[in-house]
Amino acid sequence: MSFQPQQQPPAFRNETIVSAAHGNAAVFDATMPLSITHHAEGAVLKPLEQSPSATATTTTSWEKAKVHFPLPTLPSPRQEPPPEQEQSGRGAIMASLSLEIAVAPHGLNGLGRHHGPTRVTGVCLYAGQELMGSWGECEGGGGGQQQLSPLPADSDFRIHVLSDFYQADDKETLKLNNCMRGLSVTLTVEFGGLNPAICVSSVALVQTLRVVDMGGGFGMGGC
Repeated sequence: MSFQPQQQPPAFRNETIVSAAHGNAAVFDATMPLSITHHAEGAVLKPLEQSPSATATTTTSWEKAKVHFPLPTLPSPRQEPPPEQEQSGRGAIMASLSLEIAVAPHGLNGLGRHHGPTRVTGVCLYAGQELMGSWGECEGGGGGQQQLSPLPADSDFRIHVLSDFYQADDKETLKLNNCMRGLSVTLTVEFGGLNPAICVSSVALVQTLRVVDMGGGFGMGGC
């Protein structure tokens, strides 16, 4: 009788999962509307109209508005996590989720002058009606957790949403994967100065699954 060596399950490979929307998917908010014009590079956001104080040269009067970006469902990982006893020898699987938003000041206005300052001051992440997280001056209300963020921002920025160990039947870490309620990101935008405008090129949820070495200990900061 020949000896058949026990086959080992394939090693877990690092994986990146993305749910992204082009800036042209932008939808204005009914309670805090703004003007949206669509271009090849993204959606240019402007206030509907400016108050007379916005043209003052000594101070900048800021006006707020909101814009929404629906996102496609975040797919599930292609791989199942190895059993815990195998993870202890191979390293644990860490799942991290972040929001990556590409924004930039809009170029020149029709008068050949640069547009007034515009910045993103708040970000809210929703699954259906449930607020999953809020950053900066987000007026979403509900059960979202206020977290540290790089806001306000007028250029590309990234927000850390979640980091946790990825285990079998892990519903909390993967709660946004294959979410049947739909996903949406809301940006709060502030306009200032004369003819303010900002371009949003893309909004993306990026999930990474990677093997981490637990031999020397692993520290994870709260989000």
